[in-house]
Amino acid sequence: MISMDYQLFKELGVIAIVAGPLFFLIKWITEEFKVTLAAHREERKIWAELYSSHKSDLVAHSERAENFQRMVQEQHDRMMKNMDSACKEHQEMILTLGRINGYKDHS
Repeated sequence: MISMDYQLFKELGVIAIVAGPLFFLIKWITEEFKVTLAAHREERKIWAELYSSHKSDLVAHSERAENFQRMVQEQHDRMMKNMDSACKEHQEMILTLGRINGYKDHS
């Protein structure tokens, strides 16, 4: 019976020698994994903030571009209106000068 108890302690010792370092290795791996997960969480948080600010900057830029396009269109319309009135004035001036110089329209 004594030899059986010795065999049991021998098996338990071998298990302890194998399981002890394995336990600490698994514990170390899980701690490293927790640190890595925390770092990734922080990185995702920073990227989410950057994406949000980038999105708001794009919206602001689009609004400014839209306002600029509206202003350009208003200026263009004003210039076309002024050009039409200038063309009418030039046409009247040409007809007046033609009458002064004796030009007769044969149409």
